[in-house]
Amino acid sequence: MKRRRSCDCEDEPAKKIRDPLSTTVAEPYSGETPVPRFLDCVKEGNIKLVKENLSRGEQDVQTGFLYACDHGHTEIVNILLTEEGVDVNSQDIIGKTGFHYTCEHGHTEIVNVLLTGEGVDINSQDTVGRTGFHLACGNGHTDVIKVLLARNDVDVTTQDIWGKT
Repeated sequence: MKRRRSCDCEDEPAKKIRDPLSTTVAEPYSGETPVPRFLDCVKEGNIKLVKENLSRGEQDVQTGFLYACDHGHTEIVNILLTEEGVDVNSQDIIGKTGFHYTCEHGHTEIVNVLLTGEGVDINSQDTVGRTGFHLACGNGHTDVIKVLLARNDVDVTTQDIWGKT
């Protein structure tokens, strides 16, 4: 016969997971590793909670911007572009920018948003030399390819580290 725990209280990480306004949650299956709740909200596309987290300040808006581009959340990208500290050309550890992620995943609407704004480096290369154009072509995103080819500033001759254009 199994005994039930006499304490009906929950551990703190379990409470934080259910609290949508918590600034951190325990990452599933990782023990004590804290993960900013803001980034979870961005990945999920939860606009309301993204705005609430931003109103509290102290958020990693740069990483949030990359996540929003990667996951195709146009409205969140637009929100984050108005935040101080977002650099559209900032690269992650593998050299990808938000523009790389949008091209790689075929998020044409976000590609247009970024190209309409100021300062995006359309020919930026990641750590293996791929541009947004490489990533769009490699993943068959014809709508993104058409948008890029309609511009006169995309360099279609840029080679990656394997010499591919």
